[in-house]
Amino acid sequence: MRVTRQILLAFFWCSTYVAFGQHKYELIFMPGIETTIAKRGPHYKTEVSSVKFLKPISKTMGGAFNITQSEKWSYGIEVFYDEFDYGYLAESHDIFSSSGVMLASGDMHADDRIALLKCGIRMGRWIMARKKIGFGVALVPSLGYYKKSLLLNDTTDNSFWREPYPLEIQYNGLIPYQRQGWNFLLKTSIEAQYQWSKHFATSLVISYQQGFSAFVVDSVNIVRPFELSGPKEHKYWTSVNGSAVQWHLGFKYFFQ
Repeated sequence: MRVTRQILLAFFWCSTYVAFGQHKYELIFMPGIETTIAKRGPHYKTEVSSVKFLKPISKTMGGAFNITQSEKWSYGIEVFYDEFDYGYLAESHDIFSSSGVMLASGDMHADDRIALLKCGIRMGRWIMARKKIGFGVALVPSLGYYKKSLLLNDTTDNSFWREPYPLEIQYNGLIPYQRQGWNFLLKTSIEAQYQWSKHFATSLVISYQQGFSAFVVDSVNIVRPFELSGPKEHKYWTSVNGSAVQWHLGFKYFFQ
């Protein structure tokens, strides 16, 4: 009976070791950049100016722990820090068309860091893996936490400014709406990988991240008080929910 028990224990430990050996583990560091996809308005030319929406570049970085099974499927966790900037360019208001004089209303962007700390679950699959080159896709549902910016809530900061020449333009910044707390996000990624050795690889990851609830809405009124036909005023706004296109460079270390 004792011998049978020892044989069963030995079989259990051997099978556990074999199962463990079938998995490949990886640590990944991923610095990158992203462009915010925020809702913006207005979407038309106003009496104040025409509108061109910007796609500002900000930073994103993080790391992940992955388990690859049977060389096809992978799963793991990731932690990221994403910053979001936004903007629009209200420009090309023609004052005197015959003279060609133009006024630019301004380049609007976030006055402080708008950032999410995220934690997500990675689920991926390698589409093709030949020797050192591989291509894969991944789906990452995650939760991001946004902490309110005291600077954006400061009523004395950037509440009013103006450009006096050639005709005065006034900018009346409104206190942004901010919602502190957790936000659900869903990210899909396409990855191209080159494996340099048994333990090291680099990859290029392109992702689209979708947010669902706005956590910052920023607005400003642009005013032209001295127009010949009377004062002109319009409100411009941006709404940030975490949606973005991201590019990451991955540095991987494999072990078993």
